[in-house]
Amino acid sequence: MEINEKRVARVMRTFGIAGYRKRKKTVTTVPDPDASPVPDLFQRDFTADAPNVKYMGDITYLPVGDGEFLYLATVIACFSRRVVGWSIADHMRTELVADALKAAAALRGGLDDAIFHTDHGAQYTSAEFALL
Repeated sequence: MEINEKRVARVMRTFGIAGYRKRKKTVTTVPDPDASPVPDLFQRDFTADAPNVKYMGDITYLPVGDGEFLYLATVIACFSRRVVGWSIADHMRTELVADALKAAAALRGGLDDAIFHTDHGAQYTSAEFALL
């Protein structure tokens, strides 16, 4: 039995079925063009043999309705894979990631001599962040 696309659309509408629509890819990491390149000290190895040696961080977009977002910055310990610091705000300024890193330092008793890996987003390559 052959059916056409109009019949499929009508049956889908009747039963409240909607097709899957691929979302357009959104660019979330915007590198600072004036920032100097930073070497990849992790060399793509996101494991750690001991605690308080390697951490990684990122920012996640949280939709809250009406096209609005909150932004969650996290710091994850590579040894335990646990979130050890976080910050949430309605902006993506450097203070968002700085607050997450400060929270991790407070929980861990400092981050001296630890390596922190992130993408090359402007928040992580800013002069303010480098002073932390």
